[in-house]
Amino acid sequence: MKSVWLICTVAVAISVCLAFNIDTTATRIFTTEQKDFFQNKVLQLLSDKNNGTLVTAPEQLGPEETCTSDLNLTHRCIIVPEISPADSPIPIRHFGLSISEDAMRSQITVCSPSAVHPHSGNSSLNKVCYKMKLDRGPSTQEQTNKSVEVVFLFDGSASMTEAEFNKNKDFIVEIMESHRDTPVTFAAVQFSYTVHKVFDFNDYDAGRALDKLMKEKHLKTLTMTHKALEFVLDEIFDNNATGASPDVTKVLILITDGDPSDTDRRGIIKRYDDKNITRLVVGVRAARLDKFRAIASEPKHRNAFKIENFDGLTGVLENLQEKIFTAQGCTAPLAEFSGFSAVFKKDSLIVGSVGSNSWRSFLHRPQERMQGYLGNSISIGKKNGVPLYFVGLPEFEQTGQVVFRHRCEQWTELQRIRGEQIGSYFGAELCSLDVDSDGSTDFLLVGAPQFHLPQVKKEGRVYIYSVSDETVLESNQDVTGPSMGRFGTTISSLPDLNGDGLRDVAVGAPLEDDKSGAVYIYHGNRQRGIVSTFSQRIMGKNIDHGLKFFGRAIFRDLGEDGLPGVVVESHGAAVVFRSKPVFNVLARLSFHPENFDTLSPDTNVALVKITACFEKVEATKSKVGPVSSALNITYILNVMGQASQSMFSQTLELRDENTCVSYSINRANYVADTSTPLRIRLNFLQPDSESESAVLSVDSEREAVLEIPI
Repeated sequence: MKSVWLICTVAVAISVCLAFNIDTTATRIFTTEQKDFFQNKVLQLLSDKNNGTLVTAPEQLGPEETCTSDLNLTHRCIIVPEISPADSPIPIRHFGLSISEDAMRSQITVCSPSAVHPHSGNSSLNKVCYKMKLDRGPSTQEQTNKSVEVVFLFDGSASMTEAEFNKNKDFIVEIMESHRDTPVTFAAVQFSYTVHKVFDFNDYDAGRALDKLMKEKHLKTLTMTHKALEFVLDEIFDNNATGASPDVTKVLILITDGDPSDTDRRGIIKRYDDKNITRLVVGVRAARLDKFRAIASEPKHRNAFKIENFDGLTGVLENLQEKIFTAQGCTAPLAEFSGFSAVFKKDSLIVGSVGSNSWRSFLHRPQERMQGYLGNSISIGKKNGVPLYFVGLPEFEQTGQVVFRHRCEQWTELQRIRGEQIGSYFGAELCSLDVDSDGSTDFLLVGAPQFHLPQVKKEGRVYIYSVSDETVLESNQDVTGPSMGRFGTTISSLPDLNGDGLRDVAVGAPLEDDKSGAVYIYHGNRQRGIVSTFSQRIMGKNIDHGLKFFGRAIFRDLGEDGLPGVVVESHGAAVVFRSKPVFNVLARLSFHPENFDTLSPDTNVALVKITACFEKVEATKSKVGPVSSALNITYILNVMGQASQSMFSQTLELRDENTCVSYSINRANYVADTSTPLRIRLNFLQPDSESESAVLSVDSEREAVLEIPI
């Protein structure tokens, strides 16, 4: 008799579809009135005394509103008392628009960008931050007022009459009066052939400026303009003895009735440009437009004014006041919407200011100010032990830009990356990713939520850049949103969800599905940052039909069960998701007895018993204990080259580490062709992982072979 080999092949088919191990059936939803920005930021707290999720409501809790905690203290409220800036009766609102936790988890900082400072008939905004110890509530307040230093450099040459000289003084007085009780300070210098300081910033602060100005005598000689500009820079702006500060916005107002008698042979205009000092020039009467416009700052046509006589100074007064207001509110180091973003790096709080520097933005560290196009979005990292700072400007030159800096002894710019499409909002969201959790940043993810492909109706793109050992950002891949929904509005690095040892990523598309919103989960990848195909799509309307803009903010969470979770913000609600444990399952086949009779006349006698055992090993690190996971197991016995086959099907609940099932095979199950080997194919899958308490890993073993000699 010839030998017959029974060959058993195991194939594992795993259904991941659009649901993996974020549990969408057992969520916690925190809601408030939807008129507000509610919980614009969410922060998970992990400390000895405080575990939970801090949710801010930037427009909640006016003086007539109340905040209540529930009896079980599953949530409690911390009310920030109503305060106003020293120079304004307007209460500060929007606390919690940015929030950050220090490295030691000992305190948090909650900021508002809406501290109003009125002046000149206008108002500007600044940040105010509270440092809070969680067991005591709000403690200290940090509020930094913007400052602008203005120097009047006015012509005292012999070409003007005494009456015209006095109109110069009146003009200066009007501007100073219009900026009383604001962070603007003034100094004045008269120039002719010689240069004379009339009053400095100390005099202005002490109330002596007006008296000194009124007593100033008319010099009546030549117009040595560039010499005077050099004097103002060296002896006023850069001289601490005058009360000047090195870290404020500086403005020069030059009033002249004639062309310069000297030339810029010492490069004084370039020095002003290098120091970013704004220069506003008023040319009166005979002053040639091209001559004094060369002194003005860019854009020169907006910062140089020509009038026919000194009576015209009144006409440019409002224009110059607006220029000073602009300098104070849009180019000061702490300017419009400071406090819009914030992040801790060790013991340093870094605050982004999106409206600074003509809306090119700014990055601020308390006690240390820097100029730069920074602040709309901030992400931090580390490479080779050196701190890395990534900052975004989504509106820079219409395409957006990301600036990459590091800090050793000082801030050093390493690289700039520009977006590829106008209006894409490239850099609106940044996420640094340490994919293997070794303490070194591996990738930077950049969101461009308005990137659009109208032909295929897709909107939003996430760009993935690898951070090389030489600290260079290198383009790796990009992922485009599957629909019109502002994909990439938020990007969040999550703990390892699926147990493969790599961090995962969540991406929000808050306008998807008619603004109900969606969140996409991507598994980490060592070479590419993330797997290009999402593992799970969480639709806001499937969680609650009332959710809108679901996914506009995403934060990581960690429950007491040791499993990571996700907190997703929508308009008026925060949804807390838990993840499910993930298991690898190894299938093994065996047979008994080893020898059996294939020639028995009774075809119903069992020839051999096939046993399938399933070993279950958790990939995640949960503390939930035994769990069950239903797996559909289908046996298909097929004789190679024959049409006859048998099929066995059963659903198993795998509670223990090992679960086995057995089936008997008789002669009726196959054709006794001893020249043809038999093959058994086994498939199993998890048909509905969304409703189960555990999930089968996509990396689970998929094939095995068993040979049986007959």
